[in-house]
Amino acid sequence: MRRVLVLFFIFLLSFSTFVFPQMTQMSKEYLMMQSLKNPSLAPLDYKLGPGDRVLINLWGNKNAIYKLSVSRDGSVFLPKYTKSMSSQFPMSGYSNIQTLDVVPALGEIKAEGLTVDDLKTEVERRISKYFHGVNARVTLYSLREFTVSIVGNITKPGVYSVTPLYRLSNLIEIAGGIKGNGSRRNISIKNRNGITHTYDLYEFYYKGNPEQNPHIKPGDIITIPQAVMSVKILGRVLKTGNYEIKKGERLKDLIEMAGGLQKRGSLTRKIKIYNINDPKILTEIDPYKLLVENDSLSNIELQTGDVVTIPSEPFTVTVVGQVTQGGTFEYEPGADFNYYLGLAGGFGERANEGNIRITRWNGTRIKWKRGVEIKPGDTIVVGRAELKGWKDYLEVTLNAANLLFIIWTVSR
Repeated sequence: MRRVLVLFFIFLLSFSTFVFPQMTQMSKEYLMMQSLKNPSLAPLDYKLGPGDRVLINLWGNKNAIYKLSVSRDGSVFLPKYTKSMSSQFPMSGYSNIQTLDVVPALGEIKAEGLTVDDLKTEVERRISKYFHGVNARVTLYSLREFTVSIVGNITKPGVYSVTPLYRLSNLIEIAGGIKGNGSRRNISIKNRNGITHTYDLYEFYYKGNPEQNPHIKPGDIITIPQAVMSVKILGRVLKTGNYEIKKGERLKDLIEMAGGLQKRGSLTRKIKIYNINDPKILTEIDPYKLLVENDSLSNIELQTGDVVTIPSEPFTVTVVGQVTQGGTFEYEPGADFNYYLGLAGGFGERANEGNIRITRWNGTRIKWKRGVEIKPGDTIVVGRAELKGWKDYLEVTLNAANLLFIIWTVSR
């Protein structure tokens, strides 16, 4: 029995390890697909097209409700009727019409290319020819669907049914994401007229340009090619990792894509660059010249295989020597020597207040005096006083007298 229970728990653990993550991913994809089918998420400038379904509600002096589909030719037709017309119009475009009043035919309206508000305005214009005090409300209640294809370096290539709310990034996510060596900056979309456009998702992800993340249209064929050039950035940037680059892009472009320097990214220590194809050659760039002075010579062009390391700026101050409780403390901009001395518990009994030295982060050593700035990375060393106070002098005097006594005794 015990063995059966152990095997059962092992099975449950294996099931949760391998199945649950897949179910979570499937749930995420399902929720996204459902949300992109939700007509309430359509923007105000959404253009109606064949397959969209609208609810038209007339109210006021005349009342009627129409549930209509935009036909293949892009139109909706509001017929004349004096009672429920569902039996007289079996076609899907007119299959659900209810009325409480006699409403004349409003005719055919070219809905394709109109927004919901545009359609509302046209319905009100037509009804005003017959009645006063009748208002219209138009609601999009079902989105049209169409198929598109995605091929190339994508996890799950194939044909997908989508709605007009889908953007390029949504389709890529539904298709499992771009493979590791796939390009995110040279994605082509060929429309049903045979015209191909190329898009750079980095422009959308890192610069917020929506034009580089277009809405998907019927018949589009999306191709994810292989990335040609890539580099890596490490150290004190917001988003470390591998980045695809285009020919001619430079060091500042990469730092911008990586979100810029972190709070403790250094402007004083050199940025180091080497290439995996020849790691012995090391290039060093002054970050202050690059990012503050905008020195064009420092903004070097990157090559595929480059590895860029952004160093860390020191952010602590260390106090050692003749203090009560030495240690390393977080740097506080503008704080002076006495601030850090207080953190270290003050001077020790044998502190030599005239022998305080500071070692800078770059190795420079200076003697502290009033007014000297404390900088991040500093190590403050409080020297030892050999003689301090009357007890020290008395001890030295007694030791000297004892030595003289010993010498006198021996000489006798």
